[in-house]
Amino acid sequence: RSVVAYDFKHPNRVSKDQVKMLQSIHETFARLYTSSLTTLLRGLVEVELKSVEQISYGEFIMSLSPPTCLVIFNMEPLKGGATLEISANILFRLIDRLLGGTGLLPSRLREFTEVEQALIERIAMRAMLDLRQAWQHVGTFGFRVVNLETNPQFVQLTAPNEVVIVVTCDVRIGD
Repeated sequence: RSVVAYDFKHPNRVSKDQVKMLQSIHETFARLYTSSLTTLLRGLVEVELKSVEQISYGEFIMSLSPPTCLVIFNMEPLKGGATLEISANILFRLIDRLLGGTGLLPSRLREFTEVEQALIERIAMRAMLDLRQAWQHVGTFGFRVVNLETNPQFVQLTAPNEVVIVVTCDVRIGD
């Protein structure tokens, strides 16, 4: 008999074919969202898929530091929730561009104001439209924003030891 090593901290519950399919879907999303953000901000924005990996939900939440923005959304008819995490650095630049600025960061990172949260919701809604379009060849899903949260510790979508898929994208604004 041969013995196969199994890493209990990093179990693989999604097949390699499914991961490849998710990569393809999110490469399409990155292209669509690049176009959407470029149009919305009237300036060059690039969104590039970096990785699709499986980690535990607890590891994902611990890797985030406030302030950040977690857009919690549903993919109906699927059960459960999903989240789109956008770092505060990117959001403050996007918000500044939306308000006519050059995309500079504030002197210090802080919580988002109500006006900024409304703009974040607009950015998130555009992402939902592009996600729906990217996923359309897999099935019909209703992407719906449920909540915006700035503290990752308050978001409990599943048990900390459950395996989740983390799709990471790089966003480049201007130069």
